[in-house]
Amino acid sequence: MKRKKATRALISYNGSKILKSKRSISPVVATVLLIAIVVVLALIIFLWARGFITETIMKKEKSANQACEEVDIEVAYVSGELQIINKGNMPVYNFRVKGKSQGSIDEIDLGDENRGVAIGKSISFSISPDYDEIEVFPVILGEAGSGKKAYVCENNKFSAIAE
Repeated sequence: MKRKKATRALISYNGSKILKSKRSISPVVATVLLIAIVVVLALIIFLWARGFITETIMKKEKSANQACEEVDIEVAYVSGELQIINKGNMPVYNFRVKGKSQGSIDEIDLGDENRGVAIGKSISFSISPDYDEIEVFPVILGEAGSGKKAYVCENNKFSAIAE
């Protein structure tokens, strides 16, 4: 079996003759390109996967989702006054409140008064305009790797119909 010889081109540069192979690029250049491609692909995969990873928030040695099951509040809404009583085993750090009126849903900002409620305590808020129904989502404060974090108990909704 005959071996083919690499094709070489004669290049003239300032009167001197240089032989250059047309067969391949330099191994150093190929290695640098390969490393650059791998780094770019690794960065793309990392940024894509980061969206799937959530930081675990813990409250009383339970995950925040499990701790939300211990939250039990009673909600009353009478004449624009919202009263919340904490009847559960978990202090509530804050509240996310939504008001329903004539088919629309509004996020209600409770302002600086919204400081949560301890176990067995209650808190009241004045809300205007009047809504047909109020939904209250408790927010608990838990520990995460980066410090204290608030966690909204989305699956633990408490409602009150206007009286």
